[in-house]
Amino acid sequence: MTVVSHSRIFLKEGHLTLTGLSKRLALGAITALTTVGLMASVGLADTRSHPDESLEGASFLDIEEIRHRHDGRQLVHTLSTYEPWSADDLDNGSSILFKFNLDRDLAAERVVKVVAEQGEISAAMYNSSGRRIASIAVERPDNSSVEVRFRRSLLMSGLKRYRWRTRTSAHGCDDPNTEINPIANSMRCYDYAPNNDQITHRL
Repeated sequence: MTVVSHSRIFLKEGHLTLTGLSKRLALGAITALTTVGLMASVGLADTRSHPDESLEGASFLDIEEIRHRHDGRQLVHTLSTYEPWSADDLDNGSSILFKFNLDRDLAAERVVKVVAEQGEISAAMYNSSGRRIASIAVERPDNSSVEVRFRRSLLMSGLKRYRWRTRTSAHGCDDPNTEINPIANSMRCYDYAPNNDQITHRL
């Protein structure tokens, strides 16, 4: 899992007298520190997820990339998959979750769930008890992406930062690494991004 910033890094040539390997190591350290500083300041990052070989191609909802940004009081989160998909593909019990952690534990206090019914995609936000809070604006930037947008106050008033991750659940896949849903008695493919971590979004 790699986090990169949209910001460009410009290093002005100085009078560094180091040569050879020492110079390359020093410049590498400067570049790394500059990247971290820019990411913390702009609050805009991508997280790229590369599936392992056992799951590649197992589901049309395998996650390639997730992104976040904030625009005034609006928070925007985008998920992109490796394969294109339609509302009809999602309209079979499959779903996309954006999970938001507002405190220091590992649990999500807010969840945005994207589903489809009769060929129409919709999204709603729920609290940790599963109570529906609000409908959420959802768009398709392209045929392999979905984007949700909502007021930051829906997470928490005065929020300065939060952590988040995503999960997709694809119904009816036939990969041997999938899980069986005991209620629906069907195969489901799950994918997560980040796989074992959460992204911090500073506002």
